[in-house]
Amino acid sequence: MTVNVEDNIVRVIILDISGIYVQIHNQGYFNSKTIEDVRQQYSDIKHWRVLVLD
Repeated sequence: MTVNVEDNIVRVIILDISGIYVQIHNQGYFNSKTIEDVRQQYSDIKHWRVLVLD
């Protein structure tokens, strides 16, 4: 099995921090150009944290 991954793909984890416990809301691999769009969508820092894993 062969997997081809582009060089500008990074893993992003979106955490829901609104409750007592932190929960993973969504995660995936995104193009580095679209990460800013994800950060804008989850810009409320009292509810969300966006982790970018290079």
